[in-house]
Amino acid sequence: MITRLLSLSPPVRRRLAGLVGLLLAITATYVGQGVLIAQSLARIFSGQPVAAII
Repeated sequence: MITRLLSLSPPVRRRLAGLVGLLLAITATYVGQGVLIAQSLARIFSGQPVAAII
């Protein structure tokens, strides 16, 4: 049913693809932020100096 609806209105496909791409980019930034926070916390708890964390 979804493919039939998308075939009836081609401009919607482009907009939907743009939204999916935007949401994937936002998700990638959240994952990157989580990785950076995890690395920072690991360095803090391992007792490394502040310069190593930054």
